[in-house]
Amino acid sequence: MPIRLLVLLIILSVYNPARTLAQGGPPGSGDLEDLPITVLELDGSNLDFGQIIANSGLHIIDINSSKVLGITAVRFLDVLVEITAGDALLLNNDPSCNSDPTCRLPFTLDAAYANEGTNDPSAATPFTINGNTAIASFRIRQGGGNNIPPPAFRNPERFEDTAYVYIFGSITAGNVTGGIYTNTINVTVVHD
Repeated sequence: MPIRLLVLLIILSVYNPARTLAQGGPPGSGDLEDLPITVLELDGSNLDFGQIIANSGLHIIDINSSKVLGITAVRFLDVLVEITAGDALLLNNDPSCNSDPTCRLPFTLDAAYANEGTNDPSAATPFTINGNTAIASFRIRQGGGNNIPPPAFRNPERFEDTAYVYIFGSITAGNVTGGIYTNTINVTVVHD
């Protein structure tokens, strides 16, 4: 029996005003709260496992077919990225399926990032994964170029760069009912 699967992705782009470059200066003086972080979906698609057959076992979306996000911020600042997902795709997004193996597909989250200036999955560094939570702290642009903040930090857009985040994973198809299975993946990005 074919099963259509789709993973929905929700992106949250926030920043952390608690730490500052200017240690408490007025707005416009270099506070991190004045420095934007932009998160964009680069490929516009969801993690889509396509049509699969019940009892067909493990299905993997690897890093080369992953969901790609671009995080643009000041290159010499670190960001903390947390990605969370439910531990299963649920039939028709029905919460009662959490305890019913005939309408849930176990999902394993994986993620990596590339911060050397190019969108290159082969150069990506894995996130730390705990359950279905992936966490990584990294500089927006590692190496290549000036990573030292300028003394008068007035035009942060001159110092922006993009890091790339790859979201991928696997499901296991057991004896499940046909239909559309979904899960939500949440991404939080803050200055670290």
